[in-house]
Amino acid sequence: MLRTRVARHALTIEQKGRAFSSENVTIKKGGTVTFLNDDSIPHNIMSTSQGNEFNLGSQPPGASTDVTFKAAGEVQVICAIHPRMKMTVSVSE
Repeated sequence: MLRTRVARHALTIEQKGRAFSSENVTIKKGGTVTFLNDDSIPHNIMSTSQGNEFNLGSQPPGASTDVTFKAAGEVQVICAIHPRMKMTVSVSE
């Protein structure tokens, strides 16, 4: 099932059951995504996409961290602990 969400401002992506709450989201450049670990296990959310690199480190259950996307383009986001967890953030101008 393909899940897509579009946001003009901030949006929250939850991690639960070793999955992201959305597989595809669109946000404007300069917009913020809050990554919330709503799971019972730690996650390490990160991206190596040019212009939007980040690594949140190990997030325990209940933790949340904001990420601001500064460059337009497709951003591949993964969990470094659970490689099957993948999502795309489309950052528009």
